[in-house]
Amino acid sequence: MAQIAVIILAKSSKDGLSNHDGLLELGRKVEQEIHHLKVRTKEYGSIQFMDVCAKSRSSLGQKCQKNHILDLDTEVMDAVRNGDLTWKYPNFENPITKERYFLPTNLGNLTLNTEKDALIEATGLRLHFVLDAKEKLEKAELWQNAILDHISKKVDFHLFL
Repeated sequence: MAQIAVIILAKSSKDGLSNHDGLLELGRKVEQEIHHLKVRTKEYGSIQFMDVCAKSRSSLGQKCQKNHILDLDTEVMDAVRNGDLTWKYPNFENPITKERYFLPTNLGNLTLNTEKDALIEATGLRLHFVLDAKEKLEKAELWQNAILDHISKKVDFHLFL
């Protein structure tokens, strides 16, 4: 399997998750754009992420793997910010959906309270877009190259290989 990881960093600690949903909202926009980008090829016609993604076991191979951290809603985030809910670190469970999150997978540049095993602040968000390179190697490579080119033209980014 191959993957693209997109890392979004807040400009300052004022823009971290403990203050507002900006990182999550930006992550949702990036994910939506990546999912909807169409790559046109002679060999395969139009290719989208859903054509080359690795399917999740939880969907019985029907849906692309997700960035579950983006499912956190305003109600949960507000409860964290108000002190009614603690981000348990490294494992956090959403009390509404019972969804479990291994926070180091998606959050970075962390401030922790190690005595309480709690996350205080995160100003980095990492999104993963996993490709099915085993079954669809050529299509996945075409899509991956196009998305990297697209991202490089839209944002200030750093590519690490």
